[in-house]
Amino acid sequence: MASTEASDGQIPFTLSWIPIGQNDFPQTLEARGVVSENTLGGVEAQDGENVYSLISPRPWNDPNTEGSAFVLTFGEVDTRAFPATSVSLDIYLTETEWDLDDFVNIYLIVDGDTTNPVTLWSYGGEVLDDEDNVWISIDKELHYSTSSVQLVVEFSGSIDEEVMYLDDILVGPVDRVSCTPERTQNFDLEPLRVFGYSYETSIPSQSFDLPNAPRQRLVDSTRASDCLIGFDLFIHDAQGQTLEGCSNCRGVVMDPLVDDVNEHSYAMSDSHPGYLELRFDDVATTGLSASKVMLDLLVDGDGFESNEWVNVYAIVDDDEQNVLTILKAMVLG
Repeated sequence: MASTEASDGQIPFTLSWIPIGQNDFPQTLEARGVVSENTLGGVEAQDGENVYSLISPRPWNDPNTEGSAFVLTFGEVDTRAFPATSVSLDIYLTETEWDLDDFVNIYLIVDGDTTNPVTLWSYGGEVLDDEDNVWISIDKELHYSTSSVQLVVEFSGSIDEEVMYLDDILVGPVDRVSCTPERTQNFDLEPLRVFGYSYETSIPSQSFDLPNAPRQRLVDSTRASDCLIGFDLFIHDAQGQTLEGCSNCRGVVMDPLVDDVNEHSYAMSDSHPGYLELRFDDVATTGLSASKVMLDLLVDGDGFESNEWVNVYAIVDDDEQNVLTILKAMVLG
């Protein structure tokens, strides 16, 4: 189940088993590892005749084994000569009724940074029912310089009918997008995290720069560059405030209006008695005859109170006393 013919142009791979609440390796009547399409019951490989098969890292109907998974780790690809990097692969999930404990998590480790993985595709539970019985093409372009890129695939299922096939993995160079003088931030290159962001302090504070936390939603930029605008999340008038964790309401999250794990947005919520401020980095405008600022904003929810508000403004030439108001709404609904 590990690569035996890794060479120039071929990416090596290794399969690991992460058991939780298990002592015995789960048995299966189906083949794991590299298999021929002739044994797949009508599923055709995307490239050549072989695919990689992941089946049953945990037994069925045992809640103590939740989180057990197979982890297929590919070798690092040296990307120092690439102006930018493209990663693509095809996956196939067999048609079945997926359990709440089942999941697929596909991500990249960029420049050896295991703390900030770049998520490519991450779904679990009954959502997988909408994604099975068809080949799915997944691709991602990293429009910035990197030194190495490593692909990792995590799979958790519990019966022989819950199978994941992989094929046609490719890591290669693409041209970098030119963006000068325009700067953007759509959060799509910021990696998603598994858990919602939370914060707790017993020290009264008028203002606090909320830090990134391992495995929680990103609240600070990790990909600021010549093209991308960096950002930081602050909490003001906190006074010992506790921010409860939430899966999709603070930091970089999946876009709530688009059913695509590659489409991200930034969420802020639940800040009382203080308020949250998302502050972007300065953008140099020297030499420009005029400047334009654009953003998309969605205010969502029920039961807004009279003391809740949204304020969007631009600071021009570092003059924080005379800001340029873009949007100011005191009554939300």
